[in-house]
Amino acid sequence: MLLGQTVTYPEGTSHTLLQIEPGILTARAQVRGTYQDPSQPGAPWVTRDEWVPLQVRWTHPQFFLQHVAFFPS
Repeated sequence: MLLGQTVTYPEGTSHTLLQIEPGILTARAQVRGTYQDPSQPGAPWVTRDEWVPLQVRWTHPQFFLQHVAFFPS
């Protein structure tokens, strides 16, 4: 994902990447999520900004020896 890019899932939930704080072995991303409480059908949609930890890899086969962080899905 690139900054500003939005991912929308089939149930309607979406996440927009706002900011990334990289580190050597860790990273985190600030995302704006829009979701509906699944325990309350018909509830209003909520938008919230939050920090999410990312999985950092240096040895992924497609990006070997590159600093890559994966967004959780």
